[in-house]
Amino acid sequence: MPSDVKRGPSYPAYGLSEAIARAKRIFDVHGKRQIHADEAVQTWGYKGLSGPAARSLAGLRHYGLLDGTNNALRLSSDAVAILVADEGSQDRGDALARAARQPKIFMELLNAFPIGGGLPSDGALRAYLLRETDFGQNAASEVVESFRDSVSLAKLYDGPHDIPDARVDAASSEASGQATLKPQAVQNGQAATSKAGQVNLSSWSMTFAFSAPGSTHATIQFSGSRPDAKSAKMLANYLDLVKSAIEADATRRGAEEEAPEEK
Repeated sequence: MPSDVKRGPSYPAYGLSEAIARAKRIFDVHGKRQIHADEAVQTWGYKGLSGPAARSLAGLRHYGLLDGTNNALRLSSDAVAILVADEGSQDRGDALARAARQPKIFMELLNAFPIGGGLPSDGALRAYLLRETDFGQNAASEVVESFRDSVSLAKLYDGPHDIPDARVDAASSEASGQATLKPQAVQNGQAATSKAGQVNLSSWSMTFAFSAPGSTHATIQFSGSRPDAKSAKMLANYLDLVKSAIEADATRRGAEEEAPEEK
């Protein structure tokens, strides 16, 4: 008999700190080898894939710390980097930042409360979840707790940090004839990059991600020094130009698709 109870959105049952602790127990027992889901949860004291065990396992998947199916699981490369890389290293910091951004609801919160604005209060986060999502009171409180733990561990709101995977392949973009925005962080008048060629933000950043119906995705990122009123107006005018270009392209494409074929 089908249930009339509406399932809420999925989210990790615990913060990134606990997820890493659970990943470490798997690593200590099984290393990087492929295992069955039953073997994974047994390292946490469960006898098998019961409801609580399955939810615990799902938590690691939310953070991207597990790869594969239940029949063939292994710790992800980010999980291994977090566990074995030196404390404070670039590799570990990047892996932590990626893991903290993996849960879908966390990414939504990061978009709603941009990093440049500082870590929001628990009340603000909870109010957003209750107003803008389908989370109930209890789930919203759990999400807030997990989110705060995760972004704090990854230091996403702590000022200057590296953006994982912010790399530009200039050769491939030029070969394809497509324009590529090349973000630069400016410190003391000079562009600063990490040893891995990644972009270091100076003191302020805001990132907005949007997915339109179909397969169109957009990400807009501002970084560097916080803009004053004049700079903010210039950025807004630039975005208006981008908007006009997109609308013109869509109109042109629509006209081309509606035009009758020549015989």
